[in-house]
Order: sequence, then structure tokens, then C-alpha cells
Amino acid sequence: MRLPVEQVSWEDAVNFAQRLSQQEGNRKYRLPSEAEWEYACRAGTTTAYWFGDALNGDRANVDGNYPFGTDKKGPYRDWE
Repeated sequence: MRLPVEQVSWEDAVNFAQRLSQQEGNRKYRLPSEAEWEYACRAGTTTAYWFGDALNGDRANVDGNYPFGTDKKGPYRDWE
């Protein structure tokens, strides 16, 4: 069974990638750079968020009374 790994330090992950690269010999493994990770998280978009440049509570758990990038207020989902 293949399960995700949790609570692994950055150093442990780097060491694992290095050991895997040594085992493979002809293939190099590494962790993504910050820019690569950001690009992957954004699904290739160039906007501030994956869903656009505006943030008002319609697509994220934020206080829609204080929108960002738009004047349109959105819902306030108080999850406390």
C-alpha cells in the first residue's frame, strides 16, 4: 500500500532525493524550487490566485467584507 508521508523535515527530504539519485545513477531527483512549487500550485496561472486577481470570500475562506482586488464584497464565513 502506498501512503503519503507526514512530518518529514526538509533536510530528510533532500537526503532522500540524493540517495534516490545515487541508486538510479542516470536520473537525478530533487525537491522543487520555491518558484516551481508556486507555479505548480497555481496550475500554470499568472494571476494573484489560481482563480483570478480578486479575493472577496466567494472562492476562499476570507472575510468578504474586506475584498482584495475588487470592490465587490463577498460572504464572511466565520468558521470559529
